[in-house]
Amino acid sequence: MEKYFSKTLGSLVYCGTPSTPSTWDQHWEGDLKTEFKINHFVVNETKIYLPAGSKIIEGGCGAGDKVYSLKKAGYDVYGIDFAEKTVKFLKANTDLKIDLADIRKLPFPDNTFDGYWSMGVIEHFIDGVDAPIAEISRVVKPGGYLFLTVPAMSPLRKIKASLSMYPEKETQFENFYQYVYPPEFIQKKLEGVGFKLQKKKGLDGFKGIKDEFEISSLGVIYRSNSLPARIIKKAVNMLFARASGHVWYYVFKRD
Repeated sequence: MEKYFSKTLGSLVYCGTPSTPSTWDQHWEGDLKTEFKINHFVVNETKIYLPAGSKIIEGGCGAGDKVYSLKKAGYDVYGIDFAEKTVKFLKANTDLKIDLADIRKLPFPDNTFDGYWSMGVIEHFIDGVDAPIAEISRVVKPGGYLFLTVPAMSPLRKIKASLSMYPEKETQFENFYQYVYPPEFIQKKLEGVGFKLQKKKGLDGFKGIKDEFEISSLGVIYRSNSLPARIIKKAVNMLFARASGHVWYYVFKRD
C-alpha cells in the first residue's frame, strides 16, 4: 500500500487497493460466518448513550458481527453495505436485518434512527466525507447519536508529515483506498451539520506504530494472538493510543 501526503487536506492518502464493492467482497470473504462473537466495545459504548430497543443502523456493516452484537443486546438494528456477495450471504444465512445499499444514498426516511455506527467506512470515498456525512445527518433523529471511527493523522503521523517523510501528491490517486484525516477535520465536518462532540479518543496505538515504522517484528506481534503478544499490544495501546492511535473514536449527538 502506497502512502502520500496531501497538504491541502492535511491528510494521508493510501493507494494500492481500490475501494470498490468487489474489493470489499474479497476482504470479507474469509470472515463470513453464521456464528458470531459479541463485540463488547460496540455494545458497551452504545449502552452508555442509548437504551435497549433504540433503532440503530450500522453503515458499512461488512461481515455483520456488530449488527449481531447490537441485536443480542436488545437493539432494533439494521445493517447496510454495498458489497453485494457479502450482503447476499448474510441475508441467506442469518436473520439479521442487512440490506444492499450505498451509505451515500440510504434507503430510509429522514430522522429514522436513534443511533448510527460507522467503523472505518467514510474515509474510503475518493470524493471525501461530505456525502456520507450528509446522509448520516439526514437519517439520525434530533437527539440521536453517531458512533464513528476514522483513521487519524495522529501526532506521530503529523510529525512524519512535517519532516517530509511522505511523498506529496494532490491529485490522480490511482487505486485509491482511503484517506487518513486529522481529528479536527472530522470534528469540524460533523459540527457543520448539527452534531455536537461527546467523546473523542485514539485507538490502536500499536497498529499506528507498526504502520509508520514498518518493522517486520512489529507485524509479527500484531498478527499474533498469543498471550505475550496480547499483553504487549494492550500495554502499547494504553500508553500510546493518543500519540500513535491508528484510528480515532468519536461520539457525536445531533442537536
